Amino acid sequence: YASIAAGELPIIATLRSASEGGKFDEPDERYWDLIQQVSRSCCVSYVDIEVSRCSESFFPAPVPGLGYLASEHFLRPPTGGRLEVCRAFDEVLQPWWSAVGKVVFTASTESDANLVSAVQAEKLRQIAKPSIGLCMGPCGTISRVTNPFWTPVRHPAMKAAAPGQLSLKELRTMREALHIGTTAAEKHKK
Repeated sequence: YASIAAGELPIIATLRSASEGGKFDEPDERYWDLIQQVSRSCCVSYVDIEVSRCSESFFPAPVPGLGYLASEHFLRPPTGGRLEVCRAFDEVLQPWWSAVGKVVFTASTESDANLVSAVQAEKLRQIAKPSIGLCMGPCGTISRVTNPFWTPVRHPAMKAAAPGQLSLKELRTMREALHIGTTAAEKHKK
């Protein structure tokens, strides 16, 4: 949390629709009204925009210093395999306004999580735009641990916003145990 206060980590405003696993269940007009309001606030670094709700007529005017994260959440496993996951990443990485892409599936097996992570790694090599690739649920936890860019976390006192979401402490503990994000020198000290 000190990293957020120091400005090292972004604060991302999210308004998640019920169809993508959230609680917001109102028309597009209301969604975009709230997106525009939060875009004009000075408290966030990025605003998460669901590509399923995208409309050029509603899209807010760009705000200097504010980035947009294009996201798509599937409340099911990637049943279409690699092709479906590739298409999902393409949809969130291609919009002109997207500074970061985010694709989330629900894993029914660890293979689902591995598939999303593998496609994300491929896209990161191909495209100079960062992306987040995660799977929800117990079988998807490993994708949260290995995700290289802005893994969503929760405060330890709060309930998870998504199945399998970890607290910052849990995420750090798991990453340290797997030597993810540590330098070779740090690994040898342990």
